[in-house]
Amino acid sequence: MPKPLTVERFAPGVLSLLCGLLWFLYEKAIPASFSKELLAAILSAAAICAGFLTTALTIVMSLGTTAVGRRLARRGRLKYLFQYLKSAIHSSLLLSLVCLGGFFFIDDQAGIIGLPSSALVAALVYSGATISRIVGILVEVMTQLSEPEQKDG
Repeated sequence: MPKPLTVERFAPGVLSLLCGLLWFLYEKAIPASFSKELLAAILSAAAICAGFLTTALTIVMSLGTTAVGRRLARRGRLKYLFQYLKSAIHSSLLLSLVCLGGFFFIDDQAGIIGLPSSALVAALVYSGATISRIVGILVEVMTQLSEPEQKDG
């Protein structure tokens, strides 16, 4: 049985590969009727997420001076927080690049098919999973920061 930290670390990658592979094996496609609009919307959302996550990074960088940050560092978890945040930023940028590339693979009749379609699904799932992971952790950290300091700090 894998440890929760192992699942937390590898779940976004495994989930995205699984979804992309299933999309490819079932020969799913993104219809031409809305593929351009979908790519544009995802591209905008991914860029906005990358910006917000970069802002969160600047806030988290000062975390080491707090009691919560010292406790995370002592337990060896602070490095994961930074890795997860970096992963979420990179996944948003990757999703933006995949969307930009997707515009070159739109077939006027079929839409986006095959490998480009699967890559988009995999990148979308990966980005969503990494963002969801870091948001959950950041909410927990911010909740602990808002509580009065404990004596055992």
